[in-house]
Amino acid sequence: SNPLLSQEAQQRGKRALATVYSGARGRMSRAARILCAQDNPLADPKDQKVQQQLDDLYPAGPTNLLPPPANAANTIADEKEVKKMDKKKIANGAAPGVTGWTGEMLSVLVDDEECLRGLTQIVSDGLNSTLLPALKYRLKTKRGVPLRKGSTAVRPVTIDEAILKLIESYGMGRF
Repeated sequence: SNPLLSQEAQQRGKRALATVYSGARGRMSRAARILCAQDNPLADPKDQKVQQQLDDLYPAGPTNLLPPPANAANTIADEKEVKKMDKKKIANGAAPGVTGWTGEMLSVLVDDEECLRGLTQIVSDGLNSTLLPALKYRLKTKRGVPLRKGSTAVRPVTIDEAILKLIESYGMGRF
């Protein structure tokens, strides 16, 4: 019990924690199954051979992409649609990305009116390419883990940002 928070805020916090803990139970991702199936599944990311294999599999993409046209129509996300997000896709028990946010956290936030407005604005900004540069950078950054594939190959596993998944999921469902 925190005397600085209202009773309602404390209840929302408890519900959020309960949802996070229950949402992750009983689900095991493909990456988790791989990690559990092998004795030492992690490849050394500092190993030159591992780095070369990863670079060969996923070369760097273009960095000079053009912005959308200035006269392009803006997309305004609908709060009702954001609230109906595909929770199986977003809140799937996945580990948090670089920001530390999980899909379970987002699925709780949509139940609060003010948080829903904020998330809807972030979705709109993401769809219109008007996110602040620092936020855009954080959302696009992925945490990567190289796993062994057989005795010599490497399989990269990346952990996506839940907010970016929400933006992408909304965009794919709308257009």
